[in-house]
Amino acid sequence: MKFLLQVRFNGADDVIGELPAEERQKVTAEFEAIRRSPGVLDGNQLQAASTAATVRVEGGQAQVSKGPAVEAGSELDGYYIY
Repeated sequence: MKFLLQVRFNGADDVIGELPAEERQKVTAEFEAIRRSPGVLDGNQLQAASTAATVRVEGGQAQVSKGPAVEAGSELDGYYIY
């Protein structure tokens, strides 16, 4: 059985960006430590939802629109797979 741990920053990435370099490094090291933990198969930070494109197929034709397929604030910022 595999599990998906969803990471949501909820604005924390803006706060982290204002921290001194040493503190930012500590936060990054914590995420990397999780990624290297036994049982973790994969984990990554995702691009911002503002860079997303949504692809839908209707009538056999692909339709691409800018933006995520989810409501603002509910997007996924990263993940880990256990």
